[in-house]
Amino acid sequence: MKNYLLLQCRLDSDPMRDHERDCVARAMKVAPEQVEQFNLTQGLPSAQRLEQAAALMIGGSGAFHVYDSDVWVLGLIDWCKELLQNVDRPVLVMCFGHQAMLKASGAAVINDMEREELGTYELSLTQDGAADPLFAGIPKNFYAQLGHVDRAASLPEGWLNLVDSPSQPNQAVRLTGLPVWGFQFHAELRMQDNLYRVRHYAEHYGAAREEVFEALKARHRPSPKGTDILQNFASIVEQFWEKKPCTESSYSSPSL
Repeated sequence: MKNYLLLQCRLDSDPMRDHERDCVARAMKVAPEQVEQFNLTQGLPSAQRLEQAAALMIGGSGAFHVYDSDVWVLGLIDWCKELLQNVDRPVLVMCFGHQAMLKASGAAVINDMEREELGTYELSLTQDGAADPLFAGIPKNFYAQLGHVDRAASLPEGWLNLVDSPSQPNQAVRLTGLPVWGFQFHAELRMQDNLYRVRHYAEHYGAAREEVFEALKARHRPSPKGTDILQNFASIVEQFWEKKPCTESSYSSPSL
């Protein structure tokens, strides 16, 4: 039985911590106890904890941003730089985690309210995305849940763009030749899950007034293919450990 280490960027008091874990487990079709939670706002995981995980995942953050000056955020970016120097197991980063990994690789992450994506959006596979095993069986155009105002302004050297949206490229990326992927979108969320998040973070999203929430609700629709993507990731993890490769990275982050 494979265990996944979900590194979370949420306060202990935030009920979305368990919601995120439950959504990830459900989407990958694994038991919740196979997804171990670790709170990055309280520190970084030990080498032993990392070694015990078949795969590493960094999730979303609620109200945090990767350009914040919080000590734990700065420490996470430095830790991501180190992680990229020695990739020895599959890594999947989502939303805040996606932005943190790209920032660690040298990207500028900016607040871009004009390109805010909050709701369900149609995304499109690039040529590289269509050829990537993470998107096996996924149609060229599919719907996914999103909730962000920040984005990477550019894609750093060594990363491939796998998925675009009409307003933003780099919705999914991969580090060339290594089992490291990032999503700007939330493949783990269903429509009702994203609405639950919007309701919980209503003040942050400006949706505290009922009429604003109703307008946001109208932006949502089902996104059944998201779970297929995470099931592909679970299969990739299984295959990775069956082969037991040595994948020490020769990639050097341009930000180092």
